[in-house]
Amino acid sequence: MEYAKEKGYEKIIINHDYIGLEKWCTGEWKTNKKITIAYKNCYDYFSKFLTIQFHWVRGHSGDPYNTLADQLAKKALESKNFRDLITKYIKN
Repeated sequence: MEYAKEKGYEKIIINHDYIGLEKWCTGEWKTNKKITIAYKNCYDYFSKFLTIQFHWVRGHSGDPYNTLADQLAKKALESKNFRDLITKYIKN
C-alpha cells in the first residue's frame, strides 16, 4: 500500500489466501492483536488515497505466485523492517 501510494497508483488489488486479511480491514472481524491492529490502521490510512480491493486465492494449491508470496511473507516476518512497519501503524 505504501509503495502504491508513493508511485501514484489509484487502485490496488490485494491477492490473499487468508480471508482474515480482508475481514480485519472491512471490520467483519475484530482486530485484537498488534499485527491485526497495525494492518487495519495501515488499510484505513491508505484507503483514503487508494481504491483497495481484495481477491482471495486458494492457498497451498501449487500456484507458483502464491508459493512465492508465502516464502516472502515468512522471510519478512523475521526482518527488522517488518517489525518497524508494525510499530509504525500501531501508533496511527
